[in-house]
Order: sequence, then C-alpha cells, then structure tokens
Amino acid sequence: MPPPFLIASLLFCASPVFLAMGLHLQARRLHQRNQAKAAFWQSLESQWEPLLLEYIRAELPPEQIWAQVEARHELYFIDYLMRTALNYPPGREAFQVLARPFLPALTARLTAQRGDAEQRARAVQTLALLGNSEQHGVLLQTLEDPAPLVTLLAALALSQARLHRAAPAILNQLPRLADWHLGLLSQLLSRMGPDVAPLILNYLESADNPEAQTVCLQVLTTQNHAPGVQAAVRLLSDSDKVNVQVAALNLLGQLGQAEHLPLIRSHYNSPYFAVRLAVIRALYRQQHPEDTALFQQAFEDSSHWVAMQAAQALKATGQEHVLHEIRFMQHPRAKLANQVLNTLDDLQTLAQAVQNEEFKHQVGMLFQKFKQQNSRDVQQMITRIFFQPQTHPEVRYAMARELEKFRNYQFFYQTLSAFILGFSDQRSLIRALHSFANPESVPALMDYYRNSASWEEKIEIVDALGDIESMESLAFLSKVYNELHENADQAGPPEQVAQLQTHLAEALARKMRI
Repeated sequence: MPPPFLIASLLFCASPVFLAMGLHLQARRLHQRNQAKAAFWQSLESQWEPLLLEYIRAELPPEQIWAQVEARHELYFIDYLMRTALNYPPGREAFQVLARPFLPALTARLTAQRGDAEQRARAVQTLALLGNSEQHGVLLQTLEDPAPLVTLLAALALSQARLHRAAPAILNQLPRLADWHLGLLSQLLSRMGPDVAPLILNYLESADNPEAQTVCLQVLTTQNHAPGVQAAVRLLSDSDKVNVQVAALNLLGQLGQAEHLPLIRSHYNSPYFAVRLAVIRALYRQQHPEDTALFQQAFEDSSHWVAMQAAQALKATGQEHVLHEIRFMQHPRAKLANQVLNTLDDLQTLAQAVQNEEFKHQVGMLFQKFKQQNSRDVQQMITRIFFQPQTHPEVRYAMARELEKFRNYQFFYQTLSAFILGFSDQRSLIRALHSFANPESVPALMDYYRNSASWEEKIEIVDALGDIESMESLAFLSKVYNELHENADQAGPPEQVAQLQTHLAEALARKMRI
C-alpha cells in the first residue's frame, strides 16, 4: 500500500482536474437545459409572431388570437406580449386590449404573493405597461409586498399613472425602502404633479418616521408648496435627524421669509457638516446683509464644501475684499479664495466642465484628488456630478469605471434604483453596476437585457455579468450564448452579432475561472 503522504500528494495534484471536470459537467447540463428552454420558447413565438403582425395591421380580431393561446401558456404569452410592446411603443393601446384576458393570472400572482420576488417584479412591470385603471387596486395592495424591489416598482407604476391617492400608501412604505436613495423616492412622488402636494403636507403633519419626513419635505420643495414652510419650521426645531434638518433647511432657503433667518442661522452650530452646508446654502439664497459675518466664519469651517459654499456667498454678497485679503495671506484657504475669485465656484465650474466630452480624460485625476478629501464630502460630490442630467454620457461612463475604487453600498443602491427607474444614460449605470460587482443587480441587468437594451448596452451587461459572482448570471450568459449561436442569421447585423458573441465567450470564460 502506498504511504499516506503519497496518497495525499496525488489527491492534491488531482483536485484541479476533478474541479475542472465538475465545472465542465455543470456547464454541459446548463447548456442542454438552456437549449431545451430556447427551443420551447422559439416554438411558441413562431406560432404567435405572425398572429401579432396580422393583429397590428388590423387584419385579425383579438378573439382569434386568444383562442390560439392555451391556458398553460398564458404567462408565457403575456411575457412575450410585454417584450413586443416594449419594442413597438406605437402599438401599446392595441397590446393592452390583447392582454386584457391574461392579466388576472398576473394579479393573482401578486395578490397571493406567488413566485419569487423577481417574478412578482416582472408582473408589476407588465401590469404597468399593459394594464389600465382596473389594476390600480392590485398595485396599491402590492405596496405591501415583502420584497422592497416589488414595492418600489409598484410605487413607480402608481406614480406614472398619477394616482394621487396612492401617495400616502407609498409614504407608509418608506421605512422599508430606507436603503434606496431618498431623492429618487421624492422624485417618484413629485412626478404625480402639483396636486399631490396637499396630500403630502397632510401626511407630513402626523408623520413620525424620519425617512417619510425627509421625502415629504423634498417633495414640497420641488413643488414650491409654500404652505409647507410651517411644517419645515416645526421639524427643524424639533427633529435631531440630519436628513430631516437638511431637507427642512432646503425648503426654508427656497420658500422661507426673513422671519425664518434666525432659526436657520441657529443650526450652523451643528456637528454635522451636511447641516452646516445646508445652512450656508439657505442663507446664500436669501443673501441678507447680516449674514456676512457668518459667511466669514463658515469660510474657516473644517469641511471643504462648507467653506466653498461660504466663499461663493461672500462673492455673491459683494464681499470679495475678504477673499482678496485671504488670498495674499499664508492662510489654509488661500487657494480656495483664489479659485472663487478668478473662476466660478468649484462646484459650479466642475458641474459645467463635466458637460464637455473632453473632460472624460480628466476623470482619473479628479478621482485621485477626491481621494485626498473627506470621504463623506467626496461621496456627495461624486453623487451630484454622476447623476446630474447635464453630465456628458462619456464623462459619466468614465466615472462609472472609476467607481471600482469607491464601492459604497448606498451609492450602489442609488445606482440600481436609477437604473430600474429608467435613467437617461443607462449604459453608464450598467458600467457603474459592473464596478460595484454586487449580485443584487443581476436580476435587473438580465431583465433589461431581454427587454430594453440596445446592442451597446447588451455588451455592457454581458461584461458586467461576467465579473459578478452569481450562478444566475452563469446560466443566463450560457443561455444567451446558445440562442445567439443558433439564431445568428436573424439576430442582427453580422458585425454586431460577432462582437456580442466574442464578449459572451469571454464572459463565460471568466465565469468558469471564478
């Protein structure tokens, strides 16, 4: 019998071989399963596609199509209908008529909370696209779904429908959605239009949850709802929560009167830089002569961003001489004073610079500079620049690549929320989600690939899924690769298909090495 150390050595050497064999068998099983699924889908779609074409041309009544859909294939058909409707927006109303008999199957899934969270989220998206006012009750009920993503999508659908009465129900769910960016939630409610402001204010009067209070104040500020001033005064006086105080200060800075200035000034003593920054911003908007001394004090603030806002306020109120004196002194803020005097303020200059595509070459240096600053301040700055609509897509994309060095969980959730809500520059958001490499983004990326992605975005998604550790992504990439290989002639222009195939192969190779 061989000595034990020899057996152990042989096993150690053979373990990579066994691992490789196991991965190969797993990939083969996935390949076979994906082939079977693809063949099943292809057979159904080959039956339905010519019927839909005739229906769109008004050559076929909906009843004849309904008769061709077996009961066991209803959910497959409604999914196919949604994908087709997304690719052909002009026919949305016609598709809504065609979908009507199949919507109860989706509403049953939501009311009974059947299926996993991804399936329920898909059902909400389908009802939002193909449903009508009859489904509003179901969507309101779905706000109680245990999965925050399903709740958020239901809230989005209700806001797009401008269902004002849904606002309080959405606000009730904010504690569960605290991980999502509050600015996105307030934007969602603001989309309902100005008529929602009185409902929001009424809710705010009895709200005791900080997240709900913050979002309500943000909505009232966006809507310029002057009756919200008294609520802001009350919360600024009573609440010790930073987000609530910042939101109240923003509202008072925009809608407050001279009588509110003493209350605003009193909060400059806050230990939190975000509150002090909000104070200086609010006073900057009011530009009262009495605040010159406070602006000078704030220019010495320990936070770079508070000092920057104070310098802007000094310049705007005609106190440039203060900045001139500092620039010629051996003062820690001399460089900042010089920048504000000779250019626009740093924030505004940067906000304008990132609108130029050429600035993409400076993004790496910008992030290096950010790393030398306070991390909380950096997070605010990056977030503001990244999500402002005016930022050039190529600059935003360059920033998305740099986010691999700034894997902040809150920023990830904000990016994922914006991606799901349909941000104007989805390609950059996909690259940002790639940088974060968080498996929680995989369902949203796969869904977008199937339903809305352009060729360029599909390549970005494939690259992202190749680097995110997730068995779901491995199965998905394998299935897409097989489908593309089998239908290459009909998938699109040959050069695009070849490029996508290359990226899929490389992504699968990386997955096998993980």
